[in-house]
Amino acid sequence: MAASVFSQGGQISSDGTCGGAAGQICTGSAFGNCCSSYGYCGNTTAHCGGGCQPNFGTCDGINYSPDGSCGPTFSNYICTPNFGNCCSGSGYCGNSTAYCGAGCQGSYSTTGACLTTGVSSVDGSCGGTNGYTCTGGAFDGQCCSAYGWCGSDTAHCSAAAGCQSAFGAPCT
Repeated sequence: MAASVFSQGGQISSDGTCGGAAGQICTGSAFGNCCSSYGYCGNTTAHCGGGCQPNFGTCDGINYSPDGSCGPTFSNYICTPNFGNCCSGSGYCGNSTAYCGAGCQGSYSTTGACLTTGVSSVDGSCGGTNGYTCTGGAFDGQCCSAYGWCGSDTAHCSAAAGCQSAFGAPCT
């Protein structure tokens, strides 16, 4: 079968590579329609997002991070699961509280990935990765235990037991 030539110029990739001196394009290839920054055809965000080469395939128009950097300091890149869903205050993608907690840049993170600290618990959990607080919630007890649950007994409120006062009433 003869290779087709599209408006982008070049032949459809026969081996999954694109761009470069050969100028192979991904549009219409069996490997995917997007040409990644590394010169390979595919359909994932790594291929269609940040660094995608529009001259050799289609791109989705979202400025995905090609290297784990994000935010206004780094070309307004948006985090993807490849590097982590949250864009930290310093402009790097990751999934831990250091990235998703205080300073998380929601506009450059996967939708809903940033933790919302200071929000009253909706399920009785507190602290940890969700950042919920026990104060003001509909759950019995205003103390957050070492294990991340709201309550009012010694296991929840005792500093010796690991009470988390940052997520509830002051520990006793």
